[in-house]
Amino acid sequence: MTTAKRKSIYYPAPISDEACRQLSEKYGVAVDKLKQMAKELRFGRPKLEMHLIVLQTEARKKTGK
Repeated sequence: MTTAKRKSIYYPAPISDEACRQLSEKYGVAVDKLKQMAKELRFGRPKLEMHLIVLQTEARKKTGK
């Protein structure tokens, strides 16, 4: 008997506009893009901020800074 993998029903609470503005200023990503990323990846603010840090670090490695 095989079991189908269940799709997670977890959706974090929406990130406030103020928090999105702060993250946008800090990491240079548009607010709309941040909200879209959070929704697609199902990240709350802490995980989204960690994701942005990783993206920023990878970008620095590519540019050699």
